[in-house]
Amino acid sequence: MGERPVDKKTIERIDNRKGYTPSNCRWATYREQVRNSPSTKLTFDDAVQIHVRRARGEKASALAVHYGISLANVYYILSGKSWPDAQAEATKSIYYQ
Repeated sequence: MGERPVDKKTIERIDNRKGYTPSNCRWATYREQVRNSPSTKLTFDDAVQIHVRRARGEKASALAVHYGISLANVYYILSGKSWPDAQAEATKSIYYQ
């Protein structure tokens, strides 16, 4: 693994079903670790699609039902409070389609 980076990263397992071996570990930020948690329901692509579908007029409540998340979580994604990089990716997706 080498020396611990100075930017507050900690060791994370790449595959949570496997152990803490050098081939299954990496240095990750807190945000990266939360996204890799088994309890995380959404992927980055899901967050991008929430932005795209909302931009095309789909109701936030329908998005919440479709993705199995709360309406508050949909609004967190749309406001950029969670998955902040998804909005920029969605904008590229919308622009090029």
